[in-house]
Amino acid sequence: MAINNIILAQPEANTSIDYIIPTGETASFQFGSEDISGLRLGDNGELIISFVDGGQLSITNFEDYIQNGNTLELSDGTVVDPSLLMSGLDQDYFLNQVSAAAGTDGIEVIGQPGANTSQEISLVPGQKYACEFNPANAAEVEIKDGQMILTFADGSQVVINNYSEVMAGDLPAELTLADGTVIEESDLLTKVTEVETVEEILEVAEEGEAEGEGEQVASIEPAAGEEADIAQQLAQIEPAAGEEAGATNTGFGFGSTPTAAPLNAGDAVGPIGPTALRYGIPSFEIERFSETPSGVSPVDDRPIIQTSSAQVDETDFVGGTGTVSGSVSVNYGADGPGDILPNATVTITCNSVAGGALRSGGADITITQIVNGYIGTVDGTAPVVTAFEFTIDPVTGDYTYTQYVPFDHSDTTNNNEDICIDFGFVAIDSDGDRTASSVTISVLDDGPSVDRQAVAQVDETNMVAGQVSTTGTFIADGGEDGIDSYALADPSTFSAGGSLAGGTLTSDGNPIAVTLSGNTYTGTANGITVFTLELNPTTGSYEFILYGPLDHADGSNPNDVINLNFDVVVTDGDGDTATGTVTVNVLDDAPSVDPVSSTVDETDLTGTVTATGNVDVDFGEDGAGFVAGSDTFTSSGSQLGGALTSNG
Repeated sequence: MAINNIILAQPEANTSIDYIIPTGETASFQFGSEDISGLRLGDNGELIISFVDGGQLSITNFEDYIQNGNTLELSDGTVVDPSLLMSGLDQDYFLNQVSAAAGTDGIEVIGQPGANTSQEISLVPGQKYACEFNPANAAEVEIKDGQMILTFADGSQVVINNYSEVMAGDLPAELTLADGTVIEESDLLTKVTEVETVEEILEVAEEGEAEGEGEQVASIEPAAGEEADIAQQLAQIEPAAGEEAGATNTGFGFGSTPTAAPLNAGDAVGPIGPTALRYGIPSFEIERFSETPSGVSPVDDRPIIQTSSAQVDETDFVGGTGTVSGSVSVNYGADGPGDILPNATVTITCNSVAGGALRSGGADITITQIVNGYIGTVDGTAPVVTAFEFTIDPVTGDYTYTQYVPFDHSDTTNNNEDICIDFGFVAIDSDGDRTASSVTISVLDDGPSVDRQAVAQVDETNMVAGQVSTTGTFIADGGEDGIDSYALADPSTFSAGGSLAGGTLTSDGNPIAVTLSGNTYTGTANGITVFTLELNPTTGSYEFILYGPLDHADGSNPNDVINLNFDVVVTDGDGDTATGTVTVNVLDDAPSVDPVSSTVDETDLTGTVTATGNVDVDFGEDGAGFVAGSDTFTSSGSQLGGALTSNG
């Protein structure tokens, strides 16, 4: 059985696409191994392909797909056996900058890219991620337009595109740093800046630039018995609870307070226990200035799409082509408009494709994404035949669908059955937010039609050597699918009407039975063939032959008519049918008499004069009946007074 070849395109940078490959179809990729950063199996058995530009593609029915024995092929010609790939992915398999070591249990690894290169990541809500690098080693950390940008000293850069959106959402991602620290919700930025702040303080202490010992806190590790004495000697550290408390050596606090509180100043540190100086300096919670008022989280809206659909009917195609157009309405919100682009997602729905795959004339149709839409081509054609084209304007959202060949619809009993094609696209606003949707095109089937009923005529009077015949052609329109065949209907559909003797079809008093064999109807009476109708299944031409007379009812009319009705079924290219009728009118014949004349001469009349002879009668195809006199008499010639008289 022929199958479709589904072309899977690489998604746009930092976007995700989910594919479902229909049963029995194969798939080819429009990307090569150099584009891929990682492969792994999801929790539900889906194959997840990560790309170096941050994009992600998922084949959600991968476990089912490997059962059909088909392969996956990359654009560089690499052929992958899905079953072997499934077996090899018991542990996650990563390429390029992604390590396999941390990729188990559904955790996706984020590696530091090479010097002077950039790696973009799009977080998936609820996904676990492991960083192979310590974010604190980044030379610069920046939050901009919802992105977190980490720049390292070697010029490499990691960009987390949707950091703010995902981490502020209902299902934030979870990140694990290289040291094993688990970061949840929006703590990553805080953790990075905390580490940076501590390192800066340590550097100051080690350099010894400050005059007082208090600024060298990080280097002081007093023994337990010396803690109070040494602590009291630290510059700008005073007893936390006054001199009395200081004498007890129980705790100390920072007494230096700036005269003007800085913006968003932190609270006073408070008492420091003696052991705190031994194990490290106090940590400070870093608060960042924000233009957004406290307690209010900024909301980055996404484009809102009003769905659109259109319908094309193959019956209305002009010159073999059908076109329909429409427009997609997108509300981009406060961010303003961006682009409307195809997203490599096409779905065939309505369950009306013949054989479960989109076909035309029995050949599979392959769908490929183009710059501004999709194109379908008929497999096995040279030159390549375009089946349809769908384009969408990236600015206005106006779309056009043009179909050049008819589709194979599955329901042969419905001449208006539809095939629905959902063309996927994504609307992107000015700051990169995306919303996916689709345009649905419904393609209605056409069916054959009978332009007019065929009518033929024979006259029993014209029978030569016991038969008379007529020919003709049954006229039908196969529509865009074309006519596949003509056939005679079941003989039970045959009917006769008109001047039937006794109300039924008979010949010489015997009822006529009609049977069908192949492409020929045969009418027999008492075992004798009375007529046949033969149909050419390819051209629709037919021939009717009358071998014997029919019994007509009106004896006063030598040309009364009996009509014979034969049904013909027309089938188009995808199995739709239409029925029409060939009607043959059979005219009656009548007996004929040749003129007869005799002469008598009154000159010799001596009494009675007699003339004799024979009447020549032709009874025609109906055969001999009887001859009887008529009550009609006429005279002509030289009649006295214009009338026939005798002796005045």
